[in-house]
Amino acid sequence: FHVYLPIAADTAVAPTDDLATTPLGAGQRIYVVDDEEIVGRFVRLALKGVGYQVETFNSADLCLEALRHERGQCDLLLTDQTMPGLQGTELAVAARAIIPGLPVVIMSGYFSKVPLQSLGELNNAQLLAKPFTTDELAAALHRALNPAETETG
Repeated sequence: FHVYLPIAADTAVAPTDDLATTPLGAGQRIYVVDDEEIVGRFVRLALKGVGYQVETFNSADLCLEALRHERGQCDLLLTDQTMPGLQGTELAVAARAIIPGLPVVIMSGYFSKVPLQSLGELNNAQLLAKPFTTDELAAALHRALNPAETETG
């Protein structure tokens, strides 16, 4: 049998380049903490794809140990809020005790369960609602790493 297909007109729309609107990293080292391995792998791939170096941890304790031993090697902490052991906000406070002023992004699907007092202690922490896209993730990191740029618009 024969299949006949019409000739396409030359009016194809060029695909939009998602990276054109995605803020790119400049090799900054991001520590990602999430007790769900699949989330950690997704975030790692997404961030490497937009220009960051990524270290993943499945517990707050492992992350804190790395922060103590590699002081100054972390440019931003990206942590899940709801985890066994330390919660994300508690991890962020402990991490900032090791590296004062460390930019923090907290991911959660349940921000209504994040204690407001904890957020108050985390001056300038960014919040990122799950689920999120790579663009939303990259934008949250960009805001956290460049707070002066965000304030000036």
